[in-house]
Amino acid sequence: MNEFLNLIYYHWKRSNWVIDPKTWISHFKDIPINKPIFFIGNQGGGLTLISRMIRHHSDIVNITGNHNYWSGADEMQRVMVTRLPKTLRLSGGVLNSDPEHPRFSQPRSWSYGSDDLIDQYHLTEKDYSKSASQKFKTIIGEAIYRFRKNGTGIRFLDKSQSYTLKMRYIDALLDHSEPYFVLISREPIAACYRQASGHAGGDMNRYADFMDFNERLEICMQHYNNVMNIALEDGKKVQHFRHFRFEDFLKQPAKRVEELCSFLGLEYNSELIPQPHHEIPFGTRYTRRWYPLREGVNDKYYEEMSDQTRNTILNKCGDIAERLGYEY
Repeated sequence: MNEFLNLIYYHWKRSNWVIDPKTWISHFKDIPINKPIFFIGNQGGGLTLISRMIRHHSDIVNITGNHNYWSGADEMQRVMVTRLPKTLRLSGGVLNSDPEHPRFSQPRSWSYGSDDLIDQYHLTEKDYSKSASQKFKTIIGEAIYRFRKNGTGIRFLDKSQSYTLKMRYIDALLDHSEPYFVLISREPIAACYRQASGHAGGDMNRYADFMDFNERLEICMQHYNNVMNIALEDGKKVQHFRHFRFEDFLKQPAKRVEELCSFLGLEYNSELIPQPHHEIPFGTRYTRRWYPLREGVNDKYYEEMSDQTRNTILNKCGDIAERLGYEY
């Protein structure tokens, strides 16, 4: 019963903007947006854990709450899918508004970066439109207005993974706001195998009905290569961009979070690090993605996969792994 109520509250917090009077009577497009933060990377790449650390900060708000509700739904690409411009959504099974593909059904998590679809999801400043900019600013301004408390909560944070392919586009949409982009990577051998083998759910589990493991692995490797290479290249063309490796946060959490806060211009606080006395807010999914930190999260995938699979991924993703600082 408690789990059921927890899930109900999660969805209530995710969707209660529909009946909040503030949503309909205020003009959020005029709310100042100061240095919004976007965590980007691949699904299952550690973004939830690391972004929660920063969402724990009293100066941060997100699409469903503030530091008092730092573990709720955190992807505006899904929470606001009916309100965002089409270019900023990641649609699901009901609203099928993403680019069509004969085999890759929606919602997509590790196939929108495939060779077949990457060009349709990758957007730059050339795709700018005034209407998209106004809608985007309005939704961010609404979150700031609804959730800021006593003068705090003035930095907006989001964790929509598909925005990894839209940095330059978002930078243009949020002109004069100085958005910050934080790319989180996970070691590609573990990451690609984890998705292709069905450990992580998402689109690859659905595709298993008509694709064998090798075909799913090929799509995951394409996705990883394309998304990460574009992120590193586009990161050179925006003002504020920094790459961190997920595994480094697990090994040295205090050091890495302090580095992250320094980059973001936030005051570091040791309470941002997962600790045993922290209580996960009611209405939380994925409660294990907090404390304790588990340094060896990739080990079980290394042990489970065959040498052939490991070598296949290394051959395909070795160059991007080197660019991201992984050594073998």
